[in-house]
Amino acid sequence: MRLRIILPLSILILATACESQNKKLIEIESELVQDQGSAQISVYNDDYMDHGKKKNYTYIDIIKDNEVKATINTYRYLDKVTDMDCFDFNDDGIKDIAVIGVSDSENMVLIYEATSEYQYEVFSGWNSVGAAINESLDDDFSMVTLKNILSKGASYSTEINAERAERATIKDLMNNPDFDVESTEEIRKDTIAEIMNKSYNVTCKKCGKEVYSCSTEIIKLPENYTEGAPKINEYMQKELDGLQSYSVDLECDFHPHDYSGMCFDNDVIDSINVINDKFLTVDVSSCCAIGGASRAYANNQLIFDLTTGEKLSFKDFFKGSDDDFKKIVKEKYGDESSMEIAEWIVSDGDSHIAYRDDAVVLFATKFDLTGASDSNLVEYEFTYQEMFGTDTLTR
Repeated sequence: MRLRIILPLSILILATACESQNKKLIEIESELVQDQGSAQISVYNDDYMDHGKKKNYTYIDIIKDNEVKATINTYRYLDKVTDMDCFDFNDDGIKDIAVIGVSDSENMVLIYEATSEYQYEVFSGWNSVGAAINESLDDDFSMVTLKNILSKGASYSTEINAERAERATIKDLMNNPDFDVESTEEIRKDTIAEIMNKSYNVTCKKCGKEVYSCSTEIIKLPENYTEGAPKINEYMQKELDGLQSYSVDLECDFHPHDYSGMCFDNDVIDSINVINDKFLTVDVSSCCAIGGASRAYANNQLIFDLTTGEKLSFKDFFKGSDDDFKKIVKEKYGDESSMEIAEWIVSDGDSHIAYRDDAVVLFATKFDLTGASDSNLVEYEFTYQEMFGTDTLTR
């Protein structure tokens, strides 16, 4: 199943500290890891060269003992930072990072959670609190307000009621502090879907050695979940059944022993969601390698009509012309990357676009845009009103 979703923004660890900082916005000290002393958290704007073209983003350096431990590329640009703090909002014993700033006269909140000592990723619980944060954003929005929202969001995640649990996403379950990793499969089967996996490989006809290993995940809905569930399951099963091991003619020198286990192509389901009780979305990420350290990344989202079971594409929702669509993208963003993604969607309609509860997101990995071995995402968000002229996702 060659799928291209959305997973969310991730962290770029730079080989060297950014040597030419254009503009430092703020720097604070905080003891991020208990009993290890203070670290410096520096926020600044700097240039990013993309195929020879200069772009400007806001970065966050994590500095300990005069060494840059990690650099977060926010893929956003802040004109200024109005507040910043470090506190442990996911209760893992390591402080997380919150930044409040202004970009093009609009208030913006950036939240990063610790994944290990001095390593950070975009806050995974945004789905639980993002709407509340956006509704509260005004000139008086403060760190106190943000902490209150995060605190309430943590308590909400432990109160998943029976109705929501019937259609809970995997991400919802894993954000629950009481979630037991050992019971993942049981929880998945009891909620929205069963996750099924199939592995297969490519071998060399001459020597019989495996030169490429592949795996794919699909979902299987309960047959009585909705009227369209059987048809969705049929589509998924066909994708899985079509994957078979095979062998190819290769020069044996092409696959030396050093490459063992380093050539692979894996598709993994990241999350499942239901929008308006009408549409099922399945977010998938892919990673492919052909030996060595280089990796190719892709993200995609499948969307189905829960009533009919049809697999849908962008043109099932957008009723205007291709030029109408590109005009909408150009008027809101208009940069080279956004227009390139728009062209891909016009030609395909199934990739580089994801549907959320209250917005549609155009996206691409840095690998898609530049060819670099980089899974970080560039995203362009539109409300349903901006893109489709409707308040919610509607066919």
